[in-house]
Amino acid sequence: MLKYEDVLNDKEIISLIESIKSDEYKLNHSKRHIFKVVENAENIAKQLNCDDKFINNVKIAALLHDVGMTVQRKNHAEYSYEIAKEYLDKKDINAEEKQEILNAIRKHSTAKDSNDLMQQIIVASDKIDIDKSRMMPKAYFSDINKNLVYINDVRLEITDSSVNYIFNIEDGHFKDICLFFEDWPKPVKEIKRFAKFLNKTPHFIFNDKEEVFDEEIYKI
Repeated sequence: MLKYEDVLNDKEIISLIESIKSDEYKLNHSKRHIFKVVENAENIAKQLNCDDKFINNVKIAALLHDVGMTVQRKNHAEYSYEIAKEYLDKKDINAEEKQEILNAIRKHSTAKDSNDLMQQIIVASDKIDIDKSRMMPKAYFSDINKNLVYINDVRLEITDSSVNYIFNIEDGHFKDICLFFEDWPKPVKEIKRFAKFLNKTPHFIFNDKEEVFDEEIYKI
């Protein structure tokens, strides 16, 4: 079994992650983002009572999901898949498990039409990393990203019947955050899709108050 810790401490992977550069006007895709997605994926998998082997593998997928950014941002998921495949082909890992990890990496931009749990978790983990700590220095000048400054923290809580998308935001700025989501609705859509996959109801909670998003704008 290929352990997450072995991949994490592999000099080849360390070098790849360290070499990822983020556009100063956009969101962080480098080490800070990658380890946040690993943390999110582990938390979600544990909430779903996944076994230790699955948690290990979903963390590997999360760690490698953006290594294609070393090539370019456009189509980076495909480049991430190719880089990860070349790396994993050299490792002692079960073929079925390896393909599950690679598929999750390749499809991490959207889980639309996916019936695979690992893919769904990686997408959800990626899309809930949207708070002010992810903003690059000049992202404040971007019409799309500037309103992230009002989001302090985001987390996903899964209950028997619901998937709760929980935001800690600056008071009085819910409308600004709505503007962000209208410009980039994918995070809301993907969490709704994840909840549907789990056969649960999505709830969007801002400072302990539930809000309802326009069904047409965020239709999945």
